[in-house]
Amino acid sequence: ADQIRYLLHELYCCGDNNNIEKTYVRMQHLHQLTNLLDGLVLQMGALERIRATPLPLVYVSHMRTFLICFLLTMPYVWVTTFGYATIPITFFTAFALLGLEGAAQEVESPFRQDRTNHLSMDAYCLLVFGNMKQQLQQCADREIAMRMKRRVGSGGGSGASVSSF
Repeated sequence: ADQIRYLLHELYCCGDNNNIEKTYVRMQHLHQLTNLLDGLVLQMGALERIRATPLPLVYVSHMRTFLICFLLTMPYVWVTTFGYATIPITFFTAFALLGLEGAAQEVESPFRQDRTNHLSMDAYCLLVFGNMKQQLQQCADREIAMRMKRRVGSGGGSGASVSSF
């Protein structure tokens, strides 16, 4: 978070020192971004606590045991009703339920680098940061343009008059 604060400070505090309005708008945006970053750090801490709390081993083993027992007893229950059709029904049911079990294991920790289907959090953060930078730049430019229009409209120009010969 400190590195992000430093980069935001570098991004918003350098440039035109002569243009007071632009500097004021940038400092407001920097203050808002700092507040949002503090909230993000708090939320990240809460997410880290959730991530560090694994599912209890008893719960996982109980669910897997129940799933296997269900799949092993399913053919005996349905054989009198479906006959030979019980085989493909059991196969597709087992495929679906075991697939859900595998998907649940992957979703349990989606950002771990050693997982096959991990989500790239670094790429996501860079994308969000780039979008934020672009939106804030556009907002600051619009606000500066509006202030310049108000200043020109109220006669706050340079005061120099053009005279004809």
